[in-house]
Amino acid sequence: MHEEVELSVQVSRTYRAARAQRDKALGGLIVAGVAAVVATVRHASKAYRRHRLAAETYDALRTLDDRSLHDLGFDRSELASIAAETTNTAEGTRLRVAMFGQV
Repeated sequence: MHEEVELSVQVSRTYRAARAQRDKALGGLIVAGVAAVVATVRHASKAYRRHRLAAETYDALRTLDDRSLHDLGFDRSELASIAAETTNTAEGTRLRVAMFGQV
């Protein structure tokens, strides 16, 4: 009978240790999952803000007449590209061309 009690205690301890290990592992997975979701939402929010700013920039430039655009050094066909470059949604090449004469 004494051996049965010891075995029962040992099984109980093993069970509790396994359960604690499982809880720790699950907790880590949950924390990692929440962190990934938060990072994804932040990235999407940032991308949306850049997109909105590019759209606003494009709309503002589109209201200018061709002479004003030319005075700024732009052609009407470049407006979408200019808006994308100013919001860092496209690689900025205009400054490099102006400074170095090449891309």
